[in-house]
Amino acid sequence: METSTLDTELSILTRLVSPERPDFPPDVARAILSLSFPQRDTDRMNELADKGQESPLTGQESIEVESYRRVGHWLSIMKSNARRSLVVADVEP
Repeated sequence: METSTLDTELSILTRLVSPERPDFPPDVARAILSLSFPQRDTDRMNELADKGQESPLTGQESIEVESYRRVGHWLSIMKSNARRSLVVADVEP
């Protein structure tokens, strides 16, 4: 049940910042493009990916992987919208 709730939340957030509506101001778009996962999170994602190749993940680890996946997906959508906003505004990134 929790996953479907989170999928619904992700769907709502995706519609909120839809790439079809590239209307971020240039300074906001540039700030969004500078966002990335902290090294700690990148290390954790790599650790989970490596472990998942060797053996099944625990339930909690699977939830953690899914959380990283959803956040990464939403960040990609935000960055896409930011890039398109800069193109529409005809400014340099």
